[in-house]
Amino acid sequence: MATAFSRTLRSLRADGFGRSALALLLAALFVAGWAAWSVLARVTLYEISSNARIEVDRAIYPIQSPLLGRVVRTIFLLEYISDDALRQVIQAAQNKCEGFNNFAQWAYFGSDIIEENVREDQLKIIKYNHLIANLMIFHNCHTMTQALKELEAEGMKLTPELAAAFSPYRTHHANRFGTYELRERDLEPIDYGVTFQM
Repeated sequence: MATAFSRTLRSLRADGFGRSALALLLAALFVAGWAAWSVLARVTLYEISSNARIEVDRAIYPIQSPLLGRVVRTIFLLEYISDDALRQVIQAAQNKCEGFNNFAQWAYFGSDIIEENVREDQLKIIKYNHLIANLMIFHNCHTMTQALKELEAEGMKLTPELAAAFSPYRTHHANRFGTYELRERDLEPIDYGVTFQM
């Protein structure tokens, strides 16, 4: 049996551990270098934040992420698409804003454009237009409240659906181009605590 494996035994004796020892030495050096790098090396740390600032020579400069608005907008759009209640709230608010803007434009009947080119004058025109629009809305609300109180006193049953159908942006009763009579009269104080039996 020893004669059958004579070449194998000679090969094993001649081989030695030279190549294996070299490979083990290189692997050990690699592991030692990697361990030294992980302990001693400086690694730059990045932190994600929506607020940041840079301080240079005691001066503070705020930084804003260029992607922050896009991320917030994307999250909002995904919520808007998936939430029916949110869409209804936004649609209702948008309808109120559009109603007020149409009413204010109706109240600004002298011209369709602001002809002034001075910013302060433009802001004055817008503020005065909103003041007139709000006064008309207040008048409409007060008049509708009085009418509803009279109907309630006559025995009419008011419901939330009926009250929800009224709008303060009514225009058919207002005469923008008419003659206005100014006279002294005693006005009753406005009752701001009016309630309805619903």
